[in-house]
Amino acid sequence: MTQVQSEQLSSSVIEARKKRIDDFERNHYQLSSLLKERLLETTDERFANKMNELLYYATQGSVFTFTK
Repeated sequence: MTQVQSEQLSSSVIEARKKRIDDFERNHYQLSSLLKERLLETTDERFANKMNELLYYATQGSVFTFTK
């Protein structure tokens, strides 16, 4: 995504994404700064897909074991 495209995201969309990321981190595990930055800049479809993927691994388990 280019700088122009990221500027086109409305502040309400960015705030909603930040809230969803914060909720995820509060309920499951911390995300890296780079991942959070990229999630804020991506398209709605990719954001939804990645959050669903993260939620799946957080609730169904994965190769890694995360501690709170």
